Parts: sequence; structure tokens; C-alpha cells
Amino acid sequence: MKCKYTFPVKGYIKFPVGIRFSVGDRSYEFEVNEGFISALSVTIANYPDTCLPIINYHKKGRIKASISIPPDPFWDEMVSDIRTLEGVLCIWGLREINVDYCTTDWIPESESEREKIHMFSFTRSRNDKMPENLPESPIDLFVRSILAVSNLKDLEAPLNFYRRARLDVFEERYIDAIYDLYFVLETLFANGKFREAEVVRNFCSSTILFDAIDHIKKDIDPQIRGDHGLLNEFNQKYLNKKKEQIVKNIVELRGFLHHHTVKRKDIWHPARQREYKVDALVLQNLCHHILSTQAIAVLFRKDKVDEFFRTDVKTKDGRTIRWSKEK
Repeated sequence: MKCKYTFPVKGYIKFPVGIRFSVGDRSYEFEVNEGFISALSVTIANYPDTCLPIINYHKKGRIKASISIPPDPFWDEMVSDIRTLEGVLCIWGLREINVDYCTTDWIPESESEREKIHMFSFTRSRNDKMPENLPESPIDLFVRSILAVSNLKDLEAPLNFYRRARLDVFEERYIDAIYDLYFVLETLFANGKFREAEVVRNFCSSTILFDAIDHIKKDIDPQIRGDHGLLNEFNQKYLNKKKEQIVKNIVELRGFLHHHTVKRKDIWHPARQREYKVDALVLQNLCHHILSTQAIAVLFRKDKVDEFFRTDVKTKDGRTIRWSKEK
């Protein structure tokens, strides 16, 4: 029995043709699409039958079947090797070998092996298509934001740290997102202090930050709420902790991610950003609540509301938009 793992590759690496070769009991293949490397496949020989996926069919209930995939004895070592390979190949233009979204194929080498296989292929992927039934954005907020630009200057830096962090979260660069989101909090609440004890003390003296922590406990991020594993991690790290402890944990996390050494076995790894997804989503939700509250307070200040209703806003075909004052 063989097992083949295919990992998407990002980067502008031009090859005239795909290549394939073997090293020990592994076979490697660089796949090419339109002249560029698009995937790396690793095939392992002598894959144990006991690690094959099993499909259990259910006679009752809405769920017709469930899939059980035993732990893969080769996965951890292979991922470690791929991350080393990913690091060295970046010198020649590689951006990423995505170990999280791969296709696994179980390949029988005899009829008896074929009879043991319940499922021949399994794919983990991400869909970045535009969400369906997306509601229209509130046009008035875009107009109000332009009218209030000069009054939002004090928030310019934290808003842009937040904007960059949202891009990192979307691209699943969660450690990078944590850096920028921490800068939002540091800019707003650290009062120029950098030592851990001083920062924790200043953070804990902010009612704005404490109110935001109450908010994220009540309004859990949908990505966390919809994933059992992430929700358990959130409950342990955040939901069941006091606000002072959450603040301390946030500051300690930033300090931990700010330094690195090969001497510490449990040190963070730059290619394992997805291990910090819960932390990044929590900080994003926290900063979103803080910044949106502060920005809206400026946008709906009385002088800005009066200016908004005096502003003549037209559609492209010349129609005047009538705003309702009753909200």
C-alpha cells in the first residue's frame, strides 16, 4: 500500500516540465501548471493497513455516514521535513508549501489491498469565493467616514495596524496578525510603557479594554463558535479567565512571540502560524470592538451628523439620496 500527499505550492517558480525522483522510501514529484510549480507530492511506500480511513454507514438519523481517519504515523516527520524544505526553497522564489490544505490518496498495489480501502482520496481545501447572500453595505457610513477624516487622525495608526492584521488573518498568518493587533492595544492603552509589568498595569486600568473583554466573551467570533476544537481552546484560554488574567496572557503571548531560540523545544515555529488562530481571532474581535466604538463615536458626533445631512449625495445617474433622520 502506498500513500500519496499532494501539497499546493505558492510562488513564481518556473519549470519547463514536472519532475519526479525517489529518496529512501519516499517519492517526490514537483507538478507544473502553465510553466510554474503548482504542487509538491510525496508518496510513502509500505503504508500500514491499520491507518486506512474507515467509513461507517448509519441506518438511522440524518447523517448517512461518518469517516474515521486513524493517526498517520508518517505525518509529523514529513511535515517537519517539508517545513525545512519550504524554508530553503524560499531562496529561489518559493512562497509556501501548504501542509494544511492537502490531498491524500491511498494507492493499492494489489487486489487484496484494494478490497481493504473504504476511501481512496481525501482533500482539505479552502474556498475563497465571494460569500452568497452578502448584505449591502451601509452607504451612509462611507460618506460619514470621509466627512470625519480630519477628526479620525488620532486613530490613524491603530486603525491601520488593525487593517493589516485583518489581511493577515484572512491569509492565515496568525502570528503576524497578533503582532499588529497587539500594536493596536499598545498604541491606545500602554501610555508609552514597554516593560511587561507596566504594560499589564496600564492595560488593566483601561475601562475601555475591560469593556471590550466583556464583549468578546458574550459575542464569540463566528469562526471560533462554529468549530468545536477552537471553541474548547477559547473557553480554556479566555472565557473562563478573569479579565486581569486575560490581559496578562495577551502581554505574555506577545513577549513569547517576540523572541526565539533553537534551545527551547516548545518555542513557536514561523510556519506553524495556524496554531495561534484562536488568539488572533480573539484579538481581532477585541480590537474591532474598541476601534469601531471609537470611530462611530466620531462619525455620529452632533456636528458631524449635521454636516452629513447638509451634504448633497447623488447617485451616478444624478438622483439625490434622501437620508432618514429617524433611526
